Formats: sequence, structure tokens, C-alpha cells
Amino acid sequence: MRVCIELHSDRPQLLTWDYRYPIAGWLYRTIGRIAPEYATFLHQSGYPLDQHRRTRLFTFALRVENARGTSQGLMLDRRSRVHLLISSPIHNHFVRAVLEAILAEPVVEIVFPPHRLRWQIEQVRAVPRPVFGEHVVARLLSPLVVSVPGQRHPQYLRALDERVPELLRINALKKYRLVTAAAPRGTIALTVDRAYVERSGGELSRRISSLHRIKVGTPAEIAIRAFTAPIHISGDPDIIAVLYDCGIGEKNSMGFGCWEPLDADQSCP
Repeated sequence: MRVCIELHSDRPQLLTWDYRYPIAGWLYRTIGRIAPEYATFLHQSGYPLDQHRRTRLFTFALRVENARGTSQGLMLDRRSRVHLLISSPIHNHFVRAVLEAILAEPVVEIVFPPHRLRWQIEQVRAVPRPVFGEHVVARLLSPLVVSVPGQRHPQYLRALDERVPELLRINALKKYRLVTAAAPRGTIALTVDRAYVERSGGELSRRISSLHRIKVGTPAEIAIRAFTAPIHISGDPDIIAVLYDCGIGEKNSMGFGCWEPLDADQSCP
């Protein structure tokens, strides 16, 4: 299930480029007001994806209109509109807790030390899930993360790395098993649109590749390499639907891998 939250500020504010971790923190705090034990479970452990990795089974994306870009981030004013899209297959716990909390307190307050953003919630609406066939082109609403273990830190893969399709396929099947508690009846394949990447200057171009810092200003600060390009998905529509709710690839709960069908109207206008 997806919800789109429209936010508005009545004064100038700076939304720094490294906004994903603070927004994830707001989501945990928001859920904690309604379901504190579930929020603690999500933050501290989450659901087991395999023997080595865990997932929170949600993702989000941010879309901003009428903002001025600066070296630090986006400068918002009274004309700016912020749309926060939140997606999860866990309707009864995650989505319900978010909705109940924001209806009780229609304010979003996000801390970006030394900045603090405060937005009024103007509208909340459900986003219907599309009816999927056996092929869809995914438009990424937030960058995609794929990695393999490294000696000390994960090795983040570029868009055209030959390992990316298989890692995305394995990740998708694991999510399907976790969400449905059943073995997939069909197959799934995910490939990066190579022609788009090459037209955009290659996998090293800024349009494709991006670096994102998480937990900025803390001893746990890390840098994550991600990429943005259309993803061709073919296979079982039920698996595709799970990916739509959960997100593609890794670190979805940090705001990566959120997508919508390329031919769909924007789900969070």
C-alpha cells in the first residue's frame, strides 16, 4: 500500500541533500507514537531477508516543487510543495500506524543538524496499486542500491555492472518469500536500461551515479553509492507487485529503490 503526503511550509527552510536518514528517523518516531514496540522492532532488527541481511519492508521517496537548488540542498519557501510517498506491504502495522499518527498530529518535524524542518500536512491520500502484467518499465523515484560484500565495507555496484541483474533477481525473490510466506510460482528478471545509461553519459555520469551520506555528522556516518536509470522488470505479476510495495534493491528503508511504472501518471503529484 502507498500513501502520498503533501507538505507545506509557511517560512523559508533548507532541505539538505542528505535528507534520507532524517526522514527515516521521523518515520520510526511517528510509528512509535502509535505502536512503540513495533517501531522498536523495525529500528533495531526488522525482518530477516536471509542469514546475513534484514529488511524493514518499506520505502519512501520525496518530490519537491518550486524550490531553489543550492550547494547545501534545496531552499524551500511558501511556494514550495513537498510530496512524501511512503510504500509498504505491511498494511496493518506500518501503514496504519503512520496514518493514525499523522492524523492525530498533522505536522512533520525533521531534524537535519543544525537544521530543523517543520512542515504542515495539507493532504494525505492513498495511491492505488497498478494492475501489473508480465512486463513493466520501472521509473525510479529514488536511486537504486546494489552491493556485494567487500573486505571492510560493501562494494556498491555501478548501473551496468554485469552482476546487477542477478543480484536484483535474488533480492526480489527473497522479498516475495518474506512478504507472502510462500515460494514464488513464477520467475522474475530485472535489467537496467543500458541505452538510457549510455545516452545519459555512461554509468559514471552525475545523471546516473550519485553518492549519498547517511548519519551525517555522527561516528557512524557512511557513504552509499547508488544509480538512477529505468529498470525493465519481466515475470510473475505477483512478484512485481511485491517489489512495488517494498522497493527494488537494497536499503529501501533509507529511501532507496522506490519506483512506479514508467507509463503511469505521477503517483505523488
